[in-house]
Amino acid sequence: MTKKRDANMDYLKVLSIIMIVFFHYFWNADYNWAAFSAPQQVLIAAAHMFGELGVDCFALVSGYYLSTSKKPFRAEKLWNLWKQIFMYSVLSMVVIHLFVHSYKLSAGTFGKLLFPVTSKVWWYATAYVLLYLFSPYINKLLNALSKEEHAKLIGLSLVLFAVIPTFAAVKNGNTENFLYYNRFIWLIVLYFIAGFIRRYGLDVPFAKQNITAGWKPWMKIHVISWAVLFVYIIIVRLICGSDMMDAAIYFRRPNSILMLVMAISLFMVFKECSLNGGKLIPFLSSCTLGIYMAHGGRSGQFWWNRIFHNPAYEGTWMVFADAFCALVIIMCTGVAIEFVRQKIENYLKTRKINRKQEELLKQETASVQA
Repeated sequence: MTKKRDANMDYLKVLSIIMIVFFHYFWNADYNWAAFSAPQQVLIAAAHMFGELGVDCFALVSGYYLSTSKKPFRAEKLWNLWKQIFMYSVLSMVVIHLFVHSYKLSAGTFGKLLFPVTSKVWWYATAYVLLYLFSPYINKLLNALSKEEHAKLIGLSLVLFAVIPTFAAVKNGNTENFLYYNRFIWLIVLYFIAGFIRRYGLDVPFAKQNITAGWKPWMKIHVISWAVLFVYIIIVRLICGSDMMDAAIYFRRPNSILMLVMAISLFMVFKECSLNGGKLIPFLSSCTLGIYMAHGGRSGQFWWNRIFHNPAYEGTWMVFADAFCALVIIMCTGVAIEFVRQKIENYLKTRKINRKQEELLKQETASVQA
């Protein structure tokens, strides 16, 4: 991979975490959505798509690189990942204990915070650890398949976990309640898709000729998918009136067909374009998991209950300004925490290497003297 292509994916990861933070603002809001005007409701409903769109893009980026890695699993990387998750778990426990007075730290909660991966303090972090553990064996499967077999595997997976749920969920509104589906299974499906793209590329659907290069066709598909979403939301608003939110965010879950089209098309846009990341974008990209954990999970009780969601903004356009302020503050806070964490980790790593070199030097000196 070239540095430019890596920069493309770094940009996508940064955009994805921005979308996730923006989504969390509205998802965790205790506003009465019926108090907002029709245009405001349409925009808020559309903003609910950002969260899982960012999640799907993160999963596609991970699968894209892991699926052809010569060493997809490294114990050192797993250990570093666990340390990062554990640090944020402890940090979130301290913050909410100090600032969220309604929060009571029970023995059970304390145990969950000490074991954040198994207790799913952050669902994506847990699912990603599982995906990382299974990645060498998934790769063996994908490497053993022909292109046609790989495509059939994806097709079967999508029919079972995307197509059927999207239509069957009309009654209860939840596409994630079918065929023993869970988020870990969905990450594996996205891994299959990313692995196919990595190995064989992806043709633009419904094109007169197979088009495998260029970002513009994929951008058209992405824009069309957003247009379809807005048309759907407007129709729901006309039918349901102000009590529209539940129906309007029907496609927000990661495995809905519309969400999948949005995620794959956005991923392909960044895959096919050429961007220069410089030094800032790769650094921000390395902070994305930290930003996610700094504001999600139990950390969200601090941000959404203590800092943002001013009741005075209910039913006004100021809610979008508040959401933007939340985005900027959370991003800056997460980046600052990650900057310090990475500096400490690099210092400890360098110190460990220096100690080993000193020990080797002493051994060599002793052997020469002997």
